[in-house]
Amino acid sequence: MPSCRAELRAPKPKPEQYPKEINTLGDHLRTRRLDLKLLQRGVAEQIGVSGATITSWERNATAPLIRYMPAIVRFLGYDPMPPGSSLPERLIAARRERGLTQRQMAERLGVDPGTLQDWENGRHQPTETSVILIARVLHGRQPDDRKLEAAAPWRAAIGSVPQCRQIGTAPQEAASPKTHSESQIARQLSIGRTSVRRILNGN
Repeated sequence: MPSCRAELRAPKPKPEQYPKEINTLGDHLRTRRLDLKLLQRGVAEQIGVSGATITSWERNATAPLIRYMPAIVRFLGYDPMPPGSSLPERLIAARRERGLTQRQMAERLGVDPGTLQDWENGRHQPTETSVILIARVLHGRQPDDRKLEAAAPWRAAIGSVPQCRQIGTAPQEAASPKTHSESQIARQLSIGRTSVRRILNGN
């Protein structure tokens, strides 16, 4: 009887230098470096740090400062920590993507760092107007319709947005929320009054 010969093939195991599991940012960096057959000093030149710093990151001895995250994402070709769906997760991811500290991000948003920290920790939620301002700062100046589109994910992350304490003031249990006219909001966000009306009406 004729005999048949079966040949089994399995993926070639990774060299021992590779992490056994990819759980940390250091694991991502080490895997990418080995895939590209680079030395640590080669990665260091691309990110703007020393070879010793790359070694420390790969060993999970230290974590990168946030200002290096944009360069790290460019080197990896992807974000190893993609944003979640909640507002705090989206805010932290947006700040990390830009390599900004809380103070730097707060300055861009025109709020104090404590307010941004409260948003990121989920202790407070921004007002509807602040949500649109966040979208405007993070996505740049755009036509009114594009601003509404950019703000949609942020509004969805919040859901129903309660009024929050005003910046620089202590919370008051019985205080009425400060209101703004459509004209004031339109001037603050550089959009038309019709667009403001659509935003406030949830359209």
